[in-house]
Amino acid sequence: MASNPEDPMKSAMEERKEVWKRAQNARKRLCLVSEAKTVAEMQAAVTRAKEAFKIRFKLNEGHEVTILAMDCAWGTQKKPWQEAAQTGSLSKRQVEAAFDYMNSSCQKSFELGFAFDGRSKARRSMLAELTGFESMSEGMLMYQEPEPKKNPEGQVRTRRLPFSALQHEMYYCKLGCGSKSKLAARADDGSSVYKGSWTLRRPDCSPTMSQQAKRTMAESVGITGSIDIAPDGYSADQSVPFMWSESKGQAFWTEFLSAWRVKLVVDLKGAPQLALACVESGVHYVAFAGSAEQASWLSNVLDLASLRKVVSQGHYLFEKDLSQAVQDLFADELETPLQDTIPVLPGSEDDEEQAA
Repeated sequence: MASNPEDPMKSAMEERKEVWKRAQNARKRLCLVSEAKTVAEMQAAVTRAKEAFKIRFKLNEGHEVTILAMDCAWGTQKKPWQEAAQTGSLSKRQVEAAFDYMNSSCQKSFELGFAFDGRSKARRSMLAELTGFESMSEGMLMYQEPEPKKNPEGQVRTRRLPFSALQHEMYYCKLGCGSKSKLAARADDGSSVYKGSWTLRRPDCSPTMSQQAKRTMAESVGITGSIDIAPDGYSADQSVPFMWSESKGQAFWTEFLSAWRVKLVVDLKGAPQLALACVESGVHYVAFAGSAEQASWLSNVLDLASLRKVVSQGHYLFEKDLSQAVQDLFADELETPLQDTIPVLPGSEDDEEQAA
């Protein structure tokens, strides 16, 4: 790019802007976010994405997976940081299009659909009503307690009753091939690709946003009533997660994508941890956001995550020339953590577990 000796600052800013645009275009070869709200709009967005991504699917070699994570669906809730499993009220209007898309998908052998209840009986009931999961295969996620921590005397605190706080989440799987018996054994260890249960811990960090941005985002999807944004004691400038109730972390999703041999994820609720796992694993990803505000925020999260992969040799996004430019111009962004630690708050599930 030609320099402007009369205004070097402007020239540097223009160069940075151009490199950022190139990095965004690289990200869009892997991950896209759409504001599609109707089933027709969702189907059109996925069709465009698959044409752009040029993916070849085949049963047991590369699957297209649709995921509905109910813990990332908008709803009203009092103090969600205290009772993440009790995810509050949820209007059917917030999820009907996602359910309709889920019901219309999985028509081909390589297509799979997963609906997670978000550790909520109420949302599990809504799944039953709107998706008819009685005909689906089902599985379970079992949540472990956090890693034990030492008290001030250096002694490790442990539970008196093993598994006393073990919680679970149900998920339901729709198989385009019709039967899990058609799923072949994994080549690496000979075990079945159909894994019915998983053990995991809730994430202790998350991409965050300002409290005002979250309030605006909630209003943009029609949540205009009472919604608790941040705990008492939070300063006004302290950032908050997209969803306090998001239960499945990046590590779980990375393992999940590998186990099911996923080549494309269609994320019906735009779960941030799933999005990050797709970037990390080089899995193509399409997300549907409930509003322009959510689409913009999630796209920015994906852009920042993709920067790290543009400079990672061997990754799908790596480009030699772009890599050097990103390292030169975005060194601060590359060093800044993508996720903020979620503090253990008084009265929260983690606080109760650590005090046990």
